[in-house]
Formats: sequence, C-alpha cells, structure tokens
Amino acid sequence: MDLAAKYAPKGLDEVIGNSTAVEEVRRWALDWQRRKKRDPLLFVGASGVGKTCTARAVANEMGWPVVETTRDNAEKFAKTVSSTNTLFGGKVLVLVDAADEEFTPANLKAFAEAIREARQPVIFTSRKPWTRGIAALTPVTKKISFRAVNWLSVRKLLKEIAEKKGIKADVESIARKSGGDVRAALNDLASGSVGERLQNKDIFSAIIKLFKTSSFKEAVESADAVDENLDLFLLWLEENIPREYEDVEEIAKAFDALSRADVHRGRIIRRQNWKLLKYVRSVGLGGVALAKKGKYRKFPRYSFPGILRKLSASKKKRAVMKSLSRKIGEKLHCSSARAKQDLWVWARFKESVDYFGLDDEEEKLLSEFD
Repeated sequence: MDLAAKYAPKGLDEVIGNSTAVEEVRRWALDWQRRKKRDPLLFVGASGVGKTCTARAVANEMGWPVVETTRDNAEKFAKTVSSTNTLFGGKVLVLVDAADEEFTPANLKAFAEAIREARQPVIFTSRKPWTRGIAALTPVTKKISFRAVNWLSVRKLLKEIAEKKGIKADVESIARKSGGDVRAALNDLASGSVGERLQNKDIFSAIIKLFKTSSFKEAVESADAVDENLDLFLLWLEENIPREYEDVEEIAKAFDALSRADVHRGRIIRRQNWKLLKYVRSVGLGGVALAKKGKYRKFPRYSFPGILRKLSASKKKRAVMKSLSRKIGEKLHCSSARAKQDLWVWARFKESVDYFGLDDEEEKLLSEFD
C-alpha cells in the first residue's frame, strides 16, 4: 500500500511544512502564468521533505503537464525547455528529479547551458547541492531550501490517514522517529511499525563532526556518511578552517595537513596507485581535526568553497562573452575573435542591442566595455 503516492498533495495548499518555500514557489509559478520568465528552481533538502511533491503540486495547481527528464531522455532536455509550442498548447513543467543522483556532471553541465535559453518552467531537485555536478546549476538557478517537517505536522497527517484507512499504529511514535521524512513516516504507517533507517548526513553535519571531534578515527570516518567526493570535502574544510579555528598555530597546522594530503593525492594521479588514498584521508581529515588544541563550543556559519563559486561565476561570464561575440560576428560576417576585439566600439551605440539581438546578460556585459 503506497500511501505516499495515494495521499500526495494535489495543490500547494496541501503540502505540509516549508510554508515559506511553498509560497516562493507559488509566486514563481504565477509569474510564469503572467508570461514573465523566471529562473529555473533548484529544490534542495533531505529525502521525504516535500521537494518532488511540491513540484508536482504546483504543476497540478497551474494546469501544467509534467515532463520528467530521466537518463533515457536526457538528450531531449534542451529542446524541451527551449520550445515555445508544446504538444499541450501551453506551459509544461520540466522536472529533473534527484539531479545529483541520476545524472552525471556532464549531463548537469549540459542542462546548465540549456536553461539559459529556457522558455518553459524548470525545477531541479537535489539532496546534495554541494556536489560537483550541482555546482554547475547554482549560478543559473534559484535555490529553494526544504527543511525537515515538524513532527507535529507529520503526526496530524498520519492521524488523518490512519482514521480514513482504519490503520491501527502508534502514530506519535512514527512521527517522532521519522526525522521530518514524511515519505518514510507514511511507509512506516503502511507497515504498522517504525522502520530503522540509516540516513546519510549532509555535508554540514560531516564538517561539524570533524571539527568538533578529538578522535582520529572519528575524523577519518567523518566523510563516509556523506558519500561524496573526497576532493570536494577537502575543499569545504579548506574554506572553513579559518571560521572554526581561532589560534594562528591551529590554522597553520590544519592547512599544513591539507597540503601534505595534496602531496599524496598528486602521487595517486602520477602513479595511478589508489591504495595511497588512505593516506589522503588519514593526513587530510585526521590532521585537520587534531590540529586544534581544544574543542570550540561555537558553531560558525560554514560556507560553500569560494574557489568553486568563483569558477562558476567566471564560467558563466565566459559563456556570455562567447555568445555575445558569436552574435556580433555572425551579423558582421567576421570571426568571434575579431568581434570580441571590437566590443568597445559597439558598446557606444544604444542601437547595438536590437541590431545584434542581444539578451539582458549580453547587453549588460557589452555595457562594461563602454
């Protein structure tokens, strides 16, 4: 008995929890209905907190058919999002569910390029927005965070369903132990028992565990629960060491540990000997954790790796520059390289925008050469 599917919300008013996120989604959808183009959305949050059901609920409320992108039809994504005339005669919601798990970084990179020209509403969902592939979507999407649903809200939903279906179960216990995962709670209700689930920790929990522990073993194991690229995890540590550690000597020791871990990583690449990965983990993770003299009681706001943010921003600007130069080159029958050299000339004329058919981002970039 699939209660999650049977009692999925038909509209946004039926979505439990995350009221701020839901209202933001509603405003986004209404803008699309008014023919005001908006950036695609990136729903982030743990399993069962309402990402996918919210996407389907807003589509149902707006009367949009849902076109779900999967591995099998990924190559059609660009055509679908850029189409103005759909089979259904109006807007369709293009849904890319579990983007971080179902698609390769190359797929997501292609999606990021395609949605720059999107003429249909697009929603991506992800449990791990810090992954390398999802990082490509960050500059071109609007991120909306979904948090764990309050257990009281979960209990209310379970109680209503239990009464309708005549299910006898310890609703309060199921709700309390669900961890805000509504789907898991509904599955437990259907089975009449509380399931024991192991959930992967997010990147922030793993970082907190490493920074706060004095155990070498726990530090080395901290990245295991994240099930994520070790190189990316080390970049998170590099970004947040100065936020966690206050003593100059501690900071120096922590960065020295990362430096020595990078030496081992270089040896892995040169020799293709992945047995050395254990040294990267031991020196990098263990070294950073044991660099501190004592545990800090504070909980600073950890930040996404700045280098990845800068690379993403730079990549976006290069893509706009390439598009701008190509449009001018095609109009003037010259190479993109030559068109790029003469951007300062065309920046002086207001008519350039209409003449070359530039979009808002290209117009903004051209104005920087004036």
